[in-house]
Amino acid sequence: MKIIALLVTLLTTSAFAAEIKVFDIPAWNQTFQSGTFQVNRELGRAWVELSVRDMNHHDRGYRGETYRKIVEGLSFDGSTIRLDHEGQMFECATVTQRGRSIFRYNQVTKTGCDFVKREAVVLRDTGFEVIKEKRLQVFLVTK
Repeated sequence: MKIIALLVTLLTTSAFAAEIKVFDIPAWNQTFQSGTFQVNRELGRAWVELSVRDMNHHDRGYRGETYRKIVEGLSFDGSTIRLDHEGQMFECATVTQRGRSIFRYNQVTKTGCDFVKREAVVLRDTGFEVIKEKRLQVFLVTK
């Protein structure tokens, strides 16, 4: 009986997992490096920061870009970053303050969400023709 209850719990938990597209650009020479959660304690807000590196051979070295994205349903309550997606609440990260005085900073630890990179080929209608375009997409996925 306990095994059946455990299986039902696991199946219903995995059935409610969320996957939200947070980033989508043409994938020319870009590659996704990392995704992090950031907060503003005074305003009680949370967002994601995505680091994308341009691997263009014409530049000396590699240029990196950081994109800040607001994710609908992402919130911060002072210690936890949560995602409200289709009526389900997911804990994405915990936030603790470290350091003293001017050296104080927020340490964010991912708990139930992660970032997944995908490269997709999509059809885009320019108004004159339909072209295939390679896209770099990043998804926020709950565990």
